[in-house]
Amino acid sequence: MGALRIFTGYLRLLIFLVVLLVAGFGCGPSAWGLHLKKLSDETRREKKAADVQAALAVFFSNEHDLTNPLPAEITSLPIFSDDPTNIIVTSCDGSTNVLMLSLGAGYGHWGLIVARPGHDKEISGWHRKKSQPWNDGVYFFSEYTE
Repeated sequence: MGALRIFTGYLRLLIFLVVLLVAGFGCGPSAWGLHLKKLSDETRREKKAADVQAALAVFFSNEHDLTNPLPAEITSLPIFSDDPTNIIVTSCDGSTNVLMLSLGAGYGHWGLIVARPGHDKEISGWHRKKSQPWNDGVYFFSEYTE
């Protein structure tokens, strides 16, 4: 009977410790999430979304490859400061009016979704769910797996 009482006490203590650990470590943003938030806040503070759209104007055209070197107005954005020479530019949702600029690898991607002025509605619901608005037609996005 005494052994059962001791076992039950240890079991309760173990359950309490597991709950405490999960509650303490399982809540709140990760270090990576905080880093991306810091970069997006710096980008908002230091730059203008309209300048990003203007710098990308030539890329909305079908006449230019999406592999052209990006202008300094893009590579100098704090959101891309982790690796400004490897920004990937793709058309988004098959539209030449919406571009996705991203960094990342196997565990996820992050960056900007930029619509040509007046074409904000062409950004799909899926991309909107993964993004935070900066200004009309420009969104921060993160598809990072922790």
